[in-house]
Amino acid sequence: MDYFWSFFFYVDVYDEKKRKFVLDICSKLLSHPFELVNSSLDLGHHHYDCSFIDQLLLEAFRSRNVNVTHQFYSNIYVDYKKDTLRSALLINRTWVKPFIQRLKRLDEEKRMEWKQKYNNSPHSIHSIDGEKNHLINNIDKILPGFNYLIDFELFVIFGSKYGVYIMIETKKHDKNARLSRNVARNNFKNQAKKFKQFAKEEFIVKVIEAYYTNEKLTFVDRQDRKIAEIIDIHNDGKWRMIDVVDLYLISIPILLIIAFVVSCFTVGFYETFEIIGEILEAMPQKEATLRKLNNTLKLAEEKTKRGKKCRTIESAILRKRDIVARLTKIIIIWLMHN
Repeated sequence: MDYFWSFFFYVDVYDEKKRKFVLDICSKLLSHPFELVNSSLDLGHHHYDCSFIDQLLLEAFRSRNVNVTHQFYSNIYVDYKKDTLRSALLINRTWVKPFIQRLKRLDEEKRMEWKQKYNNSPHSIHSIDGEKNHLINNIDKILPGFNYLIDFELFVIFGSKYGVYIMIETKKHDKNARLSRNVARNNFKNQAKKFKQFAKEEFIVKVIEAYYTNEKLTFVDRQDRKIAEIIDIHNDGKWRMIDVVDLYLISIPILLIIAFVVSCFTVGFYETFEIIGEILEAMPQKEATLRKLNNTLKLAEEKTKRGKKCRTIESAILRKRDIVARLTKIIIIWLMHN
């Protein structure tokens, strides 16, 4: 049960080696067409050993409901589901935390630079600079979640706390445009390619693209729009509820506590700790753990059955306890398999 194992891990987001590996996989997950359900992704050349990869995939991904498994030396297998894209973004948010303060400082610097440039140069509200100014000052309404201004010289670039940046071309559709639409689009693509190369070195997980024309934002493809929509939904200003994945993870320890208490009253206190000890001892080997768990529970049930040679009332009570013990067994095994 990957969710169960995750509670015993300490994930250090400041570990540069782990962070680089996790964000690299997240980048591949977000760049892969989400319509393709099952895919094998290439890790490229790396210096990680198999045990490191397997453990980190469990800690960072499968514990967050992203089914990623290590296939070969340079390949991982991804079982894409409905929430994979969303879960990958939430993983990003955890692992890019060390960079958020730097983003905030850069945002303050760039906004100050833009304000000075805009106020000290002649312009029209209908010009390209006017479009940029409106976009920069209203980005929290136009595109919630992308609040950090990164650059504004050629294209406007915003960062987010999810490791996703957006590169926006501002332009006006008028007859006096200096560049044709196709030429401008090619320039935009070339600039985006250069920025994406820079992004890899700066641990920017994903760069999405959009056009901002006459106060209307248009994404270059469905994948980019979907990513922006997920960030919008989970933006602090609009989503205060506990994340569904987090809620599921919270329910796991609650169920385990209930199973522990019920087990203590049914199969016995010491037998319960024996079960827990065997689970912790055999955590890396799920199948072996399940076999040991079954054997231990069978022994506990046999002890309960031997105790049924009592008075009628006590026998009825023990039968009820036996039923509860079986239910406890089902809960624990379900948690282990899930």
